[in-house]
Amino acid sequence: MKSRMYVCAQTKYCVADSQIYNQSLLRHILNRSINIEVKMFASFALFVVFLGSATGAEDCNPKAVIKTWQTHSPCARREGLGVRIGHGYNINLPHANGDFAVLGIDPIDIRKGVIMQGPGECHCTQSFCLTPEQSERLFQINVDRAQKQILSLIRSISSPMPCCDIQNSLTALTFTFGIDFIKRVPDALSHINNGQWQKLGTALLMQNWCTVTDHCSPLAERIMNGCSDVADNLGCSPPTPKACDPAGQYCCAANNTCCRYSVSQSIRNQAYWCCPLNGAVCCLSSNSCCPKQYPVCCGNTNSCCLVKYPVCCFPGTSQAYCCAASSPVCLGARHCGSLDPNVKPVLGKVNKANQHQPEIVH
Repeated sequence: MKSRMYVCAQTKYCVADSQIYNQSLLRHILNRSINIEVKMFASFALFVVFLGSATGAEDCNPKAVIKTWQTHSPCARREGLGVRIGHGYNINLPHANGDFAVLGIDPIDIRKGVIMQGPGECHCTQSFCLTPEQSERLFQINVDRAQKQILSLIRSISSPMPCCDIQNSLTALTFTFGIDFIKRVPDALSHINNGQWQKLGTALLMQNWCTVTDHCSPLAERIMNGCSDVADNLGCSPPTPKACDPAGQYCCAANNTCCRYSVSQSIRNQAYWCCPLNGAVCCLSSNSCCPKQYPVCCGNTNSCCLVKYPVCCFPGTSQAYCCAASSPVCLGARHCGSLDPNVKPVLGKVNKANQHQPEIVH
């Protein structure tokens, strides 16, 4: 330090020399700090990678699978084993009151309103109805809970982590029925621990509670498929390339139309059937479909009418025909009458028989 002070005192380059020295020292400090930060970041990244590989966790998203089976209802309605609202949220589960409190909803308001029985439009003046935002938030809360419960259960007894197809199916079942239902299935924990997915799926299918809804059986069948060649078991491919649901569980031919079963008339625990007409209109109330040229479904009968002739006369019989809205009175013999007695009757249009033979395609 003394020699340096002497040089500064004797030469005119003292200031420049000092600046060069300080800049060099500063660069050395910065480079050392950057190296330390890079090493710390690399170590953290390696730790995250190791943690992910150690847990065997996959980025599984069960939302599409769950929404495939859950019919949305803004009001409460009685279905299967409980009363549900929103995207299949069971208001009878123990944690329901806490979830409603998070959304600022008084559960008493839901339970004191009219509880719908089966399908039908909600009457929000008589029943409590969720807003779309509340439905989505409630759905997300329940999805997160179900997924954490399943992952916790699998990690506690099983290694390695199963594929997303099995995780998502188990999460969807937990979302609907609760984790306790899964745990009470005979030998379920043993089957999960040993990766015996076919045995677990079979055990699920033997439970009474699994047969009262439209989706437990297909989810159990997906679990039975296991994780081998799972890429070939998911999605749709020829000769049935058209996917009816986001999860690709139900598929139809390219020239068919995917139609959902009505909740009250669903058969064989299936969610979709294939209408053999391309671009058809699905008649939910009768589990049938109408050609696109005759898109008006005539109630619970095998009849379809043109848009300009939406009134169905004698549907389901050999004398069926359709009348225009301006002449809505069915007079018989293909004649339609007006509400104005001064207007002469006019001929109606012959309707088309709809397609009513459901074809189940997996």
